[in-house]
Amino acid sequence: CSDELREVLEAACRTSTRAVDFLDFLIQPADAGVLSAPKQKAQAASVERELLGVSCRHMVRELLEEVASAGYPRSARIYDIEEDVIRRKGKDLICPRDGRIGTAYVDALPAESVGKADLMLSYTWGYAVGDIADTLQNFLGRAELSQHHLWICCLCINQWRVKEAQSNGDVVPFAEFKEVFSRQVQGVGHVLSMMSPWDDPGYIKRVWCIFEFSVAMAENVALSIVMPPVEEDAFRQSLLTGGLQRSFDLLASLKIQDAEASVPLDKEHILKTIDPDSTDYERSVKIAQVNRQVRERMQRWMVEAAVSWVRKQMAVDGASVSLETYAAVASLLVDGVSDYEQANELLQAGFSHHPQQNQAGALCTRMLGRLLARQEIGNDARQAYEDARAVLEECGCTRTRQYAQLQVDLYVATGSYEHLTLAKDLFEELMATGDEDYARCLKHMGSYHRELGNPELALEMYELSRQAYVVGGFAQAPGFADLLMNLGWVLALRGDHEADMGCLQEAMRIHEIIGVVAGKGFERLWRHVGDCFQRMGCAEASVEAYKVMQLVQCSGPAPASGYLSVLLELRALGGRNGYGHSGHGGYGGYGGY
Repeated sequence: CSDELREVLEAACRTSTRAVDFLDFLIQPADAGVLSAPKQKAQAASVERELLGVSCRHMVRELLEEVASAGYPRSARIYDIEEDVIRRKGKDLICPRDGRIGTAYVDALPAESVGKADLMLSYTWGYAVGDIADTLQNFLGRAELSQHHLWICCLCINQWRVKEAQSNGDVVPFAEFKEVFSRQVQGVGHVLSMMSPWDDPGYIKRVWCIFEFSVAMAENVALSIVMPPVEEDAFRQSLLTGGLQRSFDLLASLKIQDAEASVPLDKEHILKTIDPDSTDYERSVKIAQVNRQVRERMQRWMVEAAVSWVRKQMAVDGASVSLETYAAVASLLVDGVSDYEQANELLQAGFSHHPQQNQAGALCTRMLGRLLARQEIGNDARQAYEDARAVLEECGCTRTRQYAQLQVDLYVATGSYEHLTLAKDLFEELMATGDEDYARCLKHMGSYHRELGNPELALEMYELSRQAYVVGGFAQAPGFADLLMNLGWVLALRGDHEADMGCLQEAMRIHEIIGVVAGKGFERLWRHVGDCFQRMGCAEASVEAYKVMQLVQCSGPAPASGYLSVLLELRALGGRNGYGHSGHGGYGGYGGY
């Protein structure tokens, strides 16, 4: 993770009521008090108290048994069992941390159920205890449960002291808490961020969870996103059948400034820590940077999870993976993380296991064409599209949505307008105008007329494309950012450079909120930003934008320093000229450029 994120997270000192949870418990020396919990004297001598974790086997078996014995179902939330299960465990024991009555759950366990934590769970207390157990077993496998120990705040922090601190209104300096929490993350070394349900996780709605995720990134420790198996199955199925659009929409809602906290003061302190000088967190570049990096990491994981699953299936029997699945995962790699090499590897594996002379084969071949087109290997891309078309025509599939989609790609490869006309007519005949490739078709029609020097007709087609994206439900994705960039070009030709910059700001916002900050589209966007700054007389910002463009071109995601400085200039211009972030909200869609 970038040094800039670390600097952001280590900013000004503030206080937090939640910080007492960690500090009152963690900073006590290991030999404080009298150790009277069963069988733990030997364990305490060899394990630092602040890194003591609960056996994952205990989490999956004994804890669930205790929950059931207390009269609660597996669906009970951590909030529900805190008093009757968690605090009750150490009610009459002397805490080994401070020598007072009442211990943390972990300090009330026998030696065989505790050990130095090598996993830390980042989660919300609104999650069901059964889902947490299922998530751990799904991540580790049953055989590995006894080999790992989990640091989880509800069990490893003394909840008796938390209640006492809350009733006394105690607070500690937030910077002190941050230091202790960072040490905890480093000491454990592997953070598990639990997402459930996958399409509406409480995790990304809680300010503490997003903050913990960003700290794990800043500390550069292992970071895994985990889910209960039923959610993981639903998530994978959504990716394979619907692509990245739902994940784009999900990540677009991740904004630490809009997240919730049980204690409102905690949220204020966290935001002030990230950007102590801001008076408007919606326009804070540092807040945007944290949001962007968290989204980018989550986006990358989503794609990696699908690829990992396919590779596991391939290791058993590559023929058991359908051509449609190979194509779908290759699309995720191309559209989500611009990993062309791995996408090509999967497509070739699909070709080696299945015949290609059918609709599924045509789909895979079309995906190969898009992969080649993104790498600007034009002749090979065109040949792949022609091969896919020949297969569809041989199969009698010329009146299908797939055939219409392919016509749009053929236009990109050949520049022949008749492909767009055929695609548009076929989409409308099939009543498939909700397909994102229909919006993409209209966008290319606009660009065609723009190149012919007809800006008015270009604007008309771009507006139809915008409507198609919105009606189709593709509200947040890079494809619409591409539409905005094209619209900006037309506005620049008319001399309206401020409106052009407004389009670019909204395009940048889309990339920012969905964590897609690599690939040819993002590179072109930065080039256009540099051109626009140059036309507006902002020479320094123009040079900086071109530098970012070159870095994206050479190494992928834009470095934080260049990104922040240019984005700051964008925001400043937006404030002075009044077009800010509100100009073109609500657009979306991604069908390729």
